[in-house]
Amino acid sequence: MESKLSYCDYIAATCARGLDEDLLEEGLVVSVSGPQYDLHPTEGYMLSTAKKLTVTDRWASNTGFW
Repeated sequence: MESKLSYCDYIAATCARGLDEDLLEEGLVVSVSGPQYDLHPTEGYMLSTAKKLTVTDRWASNTGFW
């Protein structure tokens, strides 16, 4: 199980970096945050292996979660 989690973390981080580098340079994306993990709100343990990236485009009205 540990290797699958590491691989998912790697994919999420790579996607965030790719969006950050490529799309920020072209002016299509204003900000990229994440990956954010699905954690219990008060105790902080993992609820699932889901990761979320928050991407805001230059029009700032379109925010997407991947």
